[in-house]
Parts: sequence; structure tokens; C-alpha cells
Amino acid sequence: MAGNFNEALVAFQEAGQLDVHDPHSHYQMALTYMYLQRYADAVEAYRRVEERAPGWFDCRSGLWIAQQLANGQLDHTLFLTLRKLEDGQQAASAKQRLAEAALSANPNVAFLHLHHGLNLAAANHPTEPLGVPEGSSARPEPDLRTRLLTQLGLIEADRAQKLAWLEEAAALRGNLIAAATAVMALRSLAN
Repeated sequence: MAGNFNEALVAFQEAGQLDVHDPHSHYQMALTYMYLQRYADAVEAYRRVEERAPGWFDCRSGLWIAQQLANGQLDHTLFLTLRKLEDGQQAASAKQRLAEAALSANPNVAFLHLHHGLNLAAANHPTEPLGVPEGSSARPEPDLRTRLLTQLGLIEADRAQKLAWLEEAAALRGNLIAAATAVMALRSLAN
């Protein structure tokens, strides 16, 4: 991983002090804390993001991941894999293989199912399933659930199921961008 995370953290802390209302510096602090494996600090930084700008980017799912890491429910290697899947520069087919490998070891991590499905679709396999395993341990938190439901609604062929998933995503509003996407998709279907 390129860069010096400690230096970056200092810069983000300074930025956060210069503009106490800015959520972005706190978001970057949270992500930097995650890379430094300072998960409790990441949790607090994500909470500051949510206080400043509820639903900012993916702070809610970042908070959930930080909490899981802090509680020992996820490990740092899986966090790094999730980052590669979210922001990595690999081709969709490479990300799909990375997600499949991670899923074989972590079948109950809903984020892996989302990225697996998204990368299957991007690699021209849109008919493959996008979803999460059943059971309460695998049930995604609201940010991720909104993203999943929106993606499902966008690729679903059956109109009734499409509407149901998009309506649920719009109502849940766990991820505001995904919820807005669901609302726009519903409006286009109404025309």
C-alpha cells in the first residue's frame, strides 16, 4: 500500500480542525484509521461523519465494517480485500475472482456478495445471482441492504419483483445515493 498513513492522518486531523463542519476530512480519518488497524478510532471518526452529514457517501457501511473489525468479527485481510473490491483498479473479471475467493472463506459477509454480483454483471454475467445468504448472521446492515436492493431492482427482469426491491430500497434509505437511485428508477418505470 503506497503512502504514509500516519502523515495522512495528521493532515486529515488538521483539515478537520480547520473546518469542523466538513464530513470529508473525518471520513478520510476513519478510512486511514482502518488501514492503521485502529478500529475503535475509526468507529468514532465514522460517527463524526454521520453527525456532520447523515448518510455521507458510504460512512454507514464503513461504520459497520469498523465495528465488526473492532469486535473481531472481521479481520484486517478481509478489510483490505473489501477495499480492493470497492476501489481497486482491477478489471471486473479479476474483482469477481477476488470476491469468489473471499466468499469461499467468508460466505456470510454480505459485502462480498454485493461485490461478487456487481462484478459478475460488469463482466457480462448479469443473470448470475446478486444476493446474500439467508440467516440473521448474514443479514446486511441498512446501508448495504439499500445498495443490494437497488442493484437487484436494476437488474431484475420481472417487473413486480423489480418494483418490490426498488420500493423497499427507497423506503429503507440506509444508503442515500442508492435510495435516490431507486427512486429515480421507480419514476422511470412509472412513465
